[in-house]
Amino acid sequence: MKKRITILLLVLVMVFSMVLAGCTPADEPATEEPTTEEPAEEPEEPAEEPAEEPEEPAETEEPAVETSGAGELIIGTGTEPSGDLATPYWQNNASDAAINALLAGYSTFDMDRDAAIVLNETAVANLEVTDAESGGRTYTYTINEGLTYSDGTPITAKDYVASVLFFSSPQLVELGARATSGQYFEGYRDFNRGESLTFSGVRLIDDMTFSVTLAADYVPWFFETAYASVGPTKLSFWLDSEDITVVDDGEGARFALADEAADQEFIAKMEVAEVEDAAEDAAPVYVQAWESADYKAAVDNARMDVNRPVSGAYMPKSYDQASKTMVIEINPEFKGNFEGQTASIPTLIFRYAPEATATDQFKTGAIDLLEGQASGDEINAGLDLVEAEPDKYDYVDYSRSGYGKIQFVGDLYPTKDVEVRQAIAHLLDRNEFARAFTGGFGGVVNGPYGEGQWYYNETKAELDSVLDNYSYDPARAVELLEQAGWTLDENGNEYAGEGMRYKADPETGELVPLLIKWFSSENNPVSDLLVVHLVENPDVADAGMVIEQDTGDFTTLLNYLYRDGTDDEKFAVPTYNMFNLGSGLPATYLPDTEYTTDPDMVAAGYNTNFLLDDELFEASSTLGKVSPEDEEEFLRRYVTYVTVWNKLLPDLPLYSNIYHDFFNSKLVGYETNDLLGLEISLLYAELAE
Repeated sequence: MKKRITILLLVLVMVFSMVLAGCTPADEPATEEPTTEEPAEEPEEPAEEPAEEPEEPAETEEPAVETSGAGELIIGTGTEPSGDLATPYWQNNASDAAINALLAGYSTFDMDRDAAIVLNETAVANLEVTDAESGGRTYTYTINEGLTYSDGTPITAKDYVASVLFFSSPQLVELGARATSGQYFEGYRDFNRGESLTFSGVRLIDDMTFSVTLAADYVPWFFETAYASVGPTKLSFWLDSEDITVVDDGEGARFALADEAADQEFIAKMEVAEVEDAAEDAAPVYVQAWESADYKAAVDNARMDVNRPVSGAYMPKSYDQASKTMVIEINPEFKGNFEGQTASIPTLIFRYAPEATATDQFKTGAIDLLEGQASGDEINAGLDLVEAEPDKYDYVDYSRSGYGKIQFVGDLYPTKDVEVRQAIAHLLDRNEFARAFTGGFGGVVNGPYGEGQWYYNETKAELDSVLDNYSYDPARAVELLEQAGWTLDENGNEYAGEGMRYKADPETGELVPLLIKWFSSENNPVSDLLVVHLVENPDVADAGMVIEQDTGDFTTLLNYLYRDGTDDEKFAVPTYNMFNLGSGLPATYLPDTEYTTDPDMVAAGYNTNFLLDDELFEASSTLGKVSPEDEEEFLRRYVTYVTVWNKLLPDLPLYSNIYHDFFNSKLVGYETNDLLGLEISLLYAELAE
């Protein structure tokens, strides 16, 4: 069996490497790039946001981007756009995710302005849903004729199948991606691990028809249609070649050589190699090709290159690294969303707007829309402008579907101990912290939710009665630390009440200090408040705990958070115990893999808390395994999940906001909430003439 697994993985490697011999060199940008179409609601994971907008000195340079000045809407965002438009496979920066959503179109299911999931009839000519013998459920889609990418290339069923295969492939796992596109479909695990050449749950039926089969574990599923949604990817961009395609030999879809004769010869050789056990001689060649720098450069270029064919309402125009500014413009080939709605604002400019300068930039017209303003200072400054000049400025406010947080690491002492996580909670006056940051436009939450989530609001009374609010209680913090064995000094003697506490590591017997290593994004107002309210709090020192802060940009934070050693191996080494950031939770958010205990999935970046707990995994992974019609059972499971989460405290929630979006009078028809996203709200807005 092991030999078979090796051969199949090498076959995939050889198919890719044969094409990539002609890839674009690392120092030359590729000429085009696809968009990966995930459901607009992003069921896989919440987007990562800095908590909240990092500040910068007031003196900022104007971005060096190509703009015309006419027909533009400049959007100020507190999360730095990184230029990576392959979210969420490597990282899930909130600004990158918002931009990518505007570039993405023709998913088989779409979201309406009530945050309901609807069939996208602009893309889908026909849908048949049948129960599979395996216990899964098959969605068979026939795609409408006439759909194209922004470069005019026709979109067919192969593009949808390629989307699932490429972004589920073991090759991308080797490059540090969370190759999750097909994770809910039958056969994903075998295909993703290189144990099968074909993806059994993905079928290519004809030029315009394909199917996906949800695995039995996801039937029933509360947000089933969102999980069955697929969108197109132009495979030839990622491979910089037309020599690779996707085929279906009757057992599932697979990658293949476009030259059918060569492909059949290749498959025949693979079968002979398997029978004769002769793959070992070829293995070094394939492995060397796979690990070549050229292949890595090709994928990196594809992630960052703005010259990409896309299928959504907008297409990328330029990105300026120095100013963190992305420019996108209307895609004239886009036929609309599920109801044919197309964009009318010609150009959108996403500009990094730190809190220190955001309001001034808005006031002077350098920014037209300040999206997701969170702190009391930002909101009050914006409201003052609206009050002073109501004909020039306006705003909308909405409850956040998400929360600002401290995210703990569960496999590294001291935060490996739940009691340490709970002790930190008792050493921070979260009510005072939330008041100081939000200025009254938000408050404390005690679980992974925000006021903008309907299923939290439906269960709020029950949750409030059962959740621990971790009130400020230094004495309780000390009790918890002692309970977890933090009772020694640096010499292994009984702790006498001075200096830092220690405990003996149960596995090695070595003394471990109660030193919490914290990484935060630089010039961040939330971080500054945490220094005052937590790090420098004398009760923290009196408890025998030391919190040590390191800072860097948000991309560096995410590298450490995800342990993404793609660019630098140091990031893959467990280093920090906690991070502060935010989570934006989409309309169909379910944490089904967020707390996985599967070692391979943890290594692939699914469980970024690295907290391995069977009770938490059971509660989170089964939350959605409910019929969409059984809301009562779904809410019961939701209460169970949040209660377990609250006990184990993988994160310490700091606040959930009432967001404010401020905009000037040129933007009309702008309506939003925290579930819709800019890809919906801006699609229906326009610029005043």
